[in-house]
Amino acid sequence: MKIVYALMLSLALITSVHAQDDDYVIAVKECIVSNGTMAYYDTVLEAMVEDIKTEFSSHTIPDNVWESVAREKEFAKNGLAIMLSQAYKTYFTLEDIEQMNGLYTSKAGRNMLQKKTLSKEEVKTLDAFYNSAVGQKIQATQSDMSASLRRLAKIWINNTSNKMVTLLSEQGYSL
Repeated sequence: MKIVYALMLSLALITSVHAQDDDYVIAVKECIVSNGTMAYYDTVLEAMVEDIKTEFSSHTIPDNVWESVAREKEFAKNGLAIMLSQAYKTYFTLEDIEQMNGLYTSKAGRNMLQKKTLSKEEVKTLDAFYNSAVGQKIQATQSDMSASLRRLAKIWINNTSNKMVTLLSEQGYSL
């Protein structure tokens, strides 16, 4: 009976940890959508597809094959969120990310990110946030976090590009 209880407890803990990880990735994905990171990588993906089209320009590749390559972009964006969540997890708790999301989706946060002129009230909101524990943590880890994100982004770009080229190769097209 003790073994059954131990197994059930282990399963509950594993399920709980996995659910927390899912919540964390979802929160990070919301964060990188809100703060403009995902929009930046959308342009990176578009440029990547155009570069691959140029590399394969000697082939007559039908539109439906290019559409399958383009569909890979959605998988790639989810993979990006998962990868970047590992960098965030080094420095920030789920609660920290949720506070960031609250800021980035507020009027003050959106205006800050869009580099719009801020009202006095918005400046107060931003000052209060960046003077909070989470704001201080963001400022203290900014350099290390940026380096981690750049490193992970390079890996993600290489993996995504290789996946797209592999999709073309599987269809019989090669460089």
